[in-house]
Amino acid sequence: MTTKYCGQKESYQIPLILEALKNLASMPDALASRDPRNALASQSVKVTLPGVQRTVLSTLTNEPLTLIPILIADDQMVLRIGLKTTLERISGVKVIGEAGNGQAAIDLAEHLRPAIVFMDVAMPKLDGIRATQAIKENHPETRVIMFTSSDDDDVFFRALSAGADGYCLKDATQEQLAGAINAVLQGAKWFDPGVAHKLLRVDQPSNFGSEAKQILEMIEAGLGISEIARRLNKQITDVKIQLRDIVTRLQSPDALDQSSDSALAELKSILESREAANSQLEPSRNRAGQCLNGKYMIEDIIGAGGMSVVYRARHMQIGKLVAIKMLHSHLLADETSLQRLQIEARAASSINHPNIVSVHDFGVSEDNQPYLVMDYVVGDTLQKVLDNRGKLKPNLCIQIGLDVCDALTALQSHNIVHRDLKPSNIILVDEKGVLVAKLLDFGIAQILSTGESAHRLTLTGEIFGSPAFMSPEQCLGKTVDHRSDLYALGCIEYEMLTGEEAYGGNDPYNIMWRHVNEPPLRSPFLHPENEVPIRLVCAIFKLMSIQIDKRFQSAQELKIELIAIYDELVSPTSAKLG
Repeated sequence: MTTKYCGQKESYQIPLILEALKNLASMPDALASRDPRNALASQSVKVTLPGVQRTVLSTLTNEPLTLIPILIADDQMVLRIGLKTTLERISGVKVIGEAGNGQAAIDLAEHLRPAIVFMDVAMPKLDGIRATQAIKENHPETRVIMFTSSDDDDVFFRALSAGADGYCLKDATQEQLAGAINAVLQGAKWFDPGVAHKLLRVDQPSNFGSEAKQILEMIEAGLGISEIARRLNKQITDVKIQLRDIVTRLQSPDALDQSSDSALAELKSILESREAANSQLEPSRNRAGQCLNGKYMIEDIIGAGGMSVVYRARHMQIGKLVAIKMLHSHLLADETSLQRLQIEARAASSINHPNIVSVHDFGVSEDNQPYLVMDYVVGDTLQKVLDNRGKLKPNLCIQIGLDVCDALTALQSHNIVHRDLKPSNIILVDEKGVLVAKLLDFGIAQILSTGESAHRLTLTGEIFGSPAFMSPEQCLGKTVDHRSDLYALGCIEYEMLTGEEAYGGNDPYNIMWRHVNEPPLRSPFLHPENEVPIRLVCAIFKLMSIQIDKRFQSAQELKIELIAIYDELVSPTSAKLG
């Protein structure tokens, strides 16, 4: 069907066969005589060849060496051994299992939870493409690299359609395999130089733009994604966007216009105008020392953001300390919006829950600035704790998660979606020696993001919440429900456990694009000193599923899972990742 440019199919396998023969010569006879049809190869033998140069994945992380667990699926034992030898020359790579057919690959991926699966295409019982589809449906965070002798167009497109993250031919060098690992761990679609050569020189697709051709030419030359980004003077996310566009155009030239990228593109101009719009807003004046409506004496500012300023104040009649959130007047320019906020404030004040900072009063100042009166709570926000301490211990992360689950269950019972759940909206309070997490600011964004005020809110970015913690449907401007808050909780748990945001960066568009297109990276959980139980990692990735129906469907369901994980964590036989 297609032109072969790297020789016959069998020639792809020669390097792996030579490596396998070296290994077999040094292995015990019992291991060398294993049935090649055996799906589960032994993991107990590791051969170190003298004088072998190891490839270092230096661009993955600046942290201590990462342990990258890899599963190999190929029906030929000799090729599995050759590939294992080649991969384990790459510093930080560990082959944790081998499968001889597609079904065994699915079973082992479920049991071992590898970061990457190297998957052959033609295998007995179940082929690699169907196995890839099953693995990606169940665990989208697992990266799958097709490792095959076939450069057939149909196989290539079927593999990508099944969810494969990369496509490498079996003559790939050790350095090229390292580049593929590096790329897919960062969320990129990846082809090896041979595939890039075919796309450019054989198929010659006419719908590639100049920049897409540049990227393919650099891949063909053997450059990795980080070096490509450097040479193009772009962020890695920009290169990843281009690579996904290439895949989309290859599969269907018209598909790009129907993809979620189109919806994000419509928002890009709004996001680009955000900074300019914010610069035109008048700063809120400091009201410290003023009396608000004859009821509250404002003492000091305790927080500020794009949507409001929060003051510490004292009720003048009963002397009680309160927190007053004064919303910027430009957010509520019409009477209807003000009425909606008042209705929401009344609904919020009806919630009395130990994990929610209650709203007690609502009003409008003499100069027409709306405000909410809330409990004044002494404690540090989770954001401040993370800034000071970095990542937290898994048991503390679970305890905070359980408190947030209880709060979200209460909100759901009142049909309130938070929409802006993030570490700065969670405050940690010491109540008689017990650390309690409480939610702030619930429901406000949901009310303000509708009606005539929506455009004004868009300009300040508040309609979207905070990009690092937004669900994919929120990024696309779709209707959200309580499962969007659960997604945000997954982002928070990710940051608490790793010390870094799942989707960090300074470019809101790039962050939102990644929410919509990429599962979170597994690499922060792969450090040798990692203490996070694999079951907790899996729960986080389930919370952060791009597909809504793949997430936990309620906070109560999540709570049950977190309790079970905590019980395992405190037991001496708890399972750890890696």
